[in-house]
Amino acid sequence: MKLVGFIGWSDSGKTTVIEGLVKELRGRGYRVAVLKHCPHGFDWDKKGTDSARIWAAGAQGVALVGPDQVAFLERVAEVNLKQIAELYFPDYDFVLIEGGKEAVGFKKIMVTKEELPQDLPVSSGELLA
Repeated sequence: MKLVGFIGWSDSGKTTVIEGLVKELRGRGYRVAVLKHCPHGFDWDKKGTDSARIWAAGAQGVALVGPDQVAFLERVAEVNLKQIAELYFPDYDFVLIEGGKEAVGFKKIMVTKEELPQDLPVSSGELLA
């Protein structure tokens, strides 16, 4: 599995870059997964649905299983993006991570609409481009 992070500030174009890369890699026959880092949280289910009620009741893990998709939500004490990729996507050719500037253990590509900033949010050893 090749693990590559795409970092940048909000509205820098990370999602657009990843979207295009997913289409290109899939077109070449690769299995591709994407991890989206959401440091401010996210809404994963609509309020009032059974799964949202179960999560709100304190379940430590919930899986939504449909005819052609599965979604997992698990409460964790610590987030390690590399471990999550290895656990949930071990058989994929590429796992692209959107965000996670401070995360460690994988190479990153800085996405920016401006000139590359002097104070990069990652160590130069982790930065591919």
